[in-house]
Amino acid sequence: MATTYAARLHLKANGSGDEHRALLLRERTPVDLMASLAPRPAPEAAPFVSAEPPDLLFANHEASRAAHPWWPAVLPLLALPAAFGLDGTARIATAIGSVVLAEIVAIRQYRARNALERRLNEEAAQAHAAAEDARRRAQDDAHAARLAEHAAAEAERAALRDALARGDAARIVPLLEQALGAQSWPTDIEVTLRFDGLTALDMDLALDPADAEARCSLALRLVHEAFRLLPSLARVRLRGATIDTGTLVLDLDRKTFTRVDLDKLDATRVVNILGRWETAATHEA
Repeated sequence: MATTYAARLHLKANGSGDEHRALLLRERTPVDLMASLAPRPAPEAAPFVSAEPPDLLFANHEASRAAHPWWPAVLPLLALPAAFGLDGTARIATAIGSVVLAEIVAIRQYRARNALERRLNEEAAQAHAAAEDARRRAQDDAHAARLAEHAAAEAERAALRDALARGDAARIVPLLEQALGAQSWPTDIEVTLRFDGLTALDMDLALDPADAEARCSLALRLVHEAFRLLPSLARVRLRGATIDTGTLVLDLDRKTFTRVDLDKLDATRVVNILGRWETAATHEA
């Protein structure tokens, strides 16, 4: 069931400043609000691309060699020259012992290096896996946030579609103000809107421009935008008060207004054809 609703819009000047161009600066493209509020597909998750694991084998090999150098294995061999000054049995025993000890030290160093390399590579692999898990969680969290934003936006669009279907102007006025605020206006405008559902609209404002052509241009621009942005509107009534020439009154249905070629006729002539000026004397009469 359609209901009445009143609101006040404040439009800021953001155009050329030439008040005579208000009508020329209008948007021509019709708007289909219901289509603009249609459901939209949910964002898809981007495939996770794993990073290549670091190749640290060589680096870890160098680190293990630095931690377990080769020179301790040579130290026992330094006893070999001294062994030649001993008798036969002692010389043989000393030589064998030096070689065996050198082998033992070399084997221990080799095993220690291998163990260190394995540990370093395992730590690097674990760090890489942890970093990949963190990246995957961050990507999943970002996608979940996008899905939540999409769900909230879909809920809002559904509510606005329902408002359009019910003729609930209170939910649609913010969209109207946003659309009008994004357009080019040569002067600040304050206009009071009174809706009867979304089929009839009354607009009241002060027409501040100094001359009649600029006033008429601004009034026709507002009527044009109302019909363009709200396709359900069947009638628009505008009252624009001036400080010297009375009040401009336009009471127009969509069919009559859309038949007028606003590009071929000047604004004053259009107003004289479609509207009227009311003065104090008019009301007294």
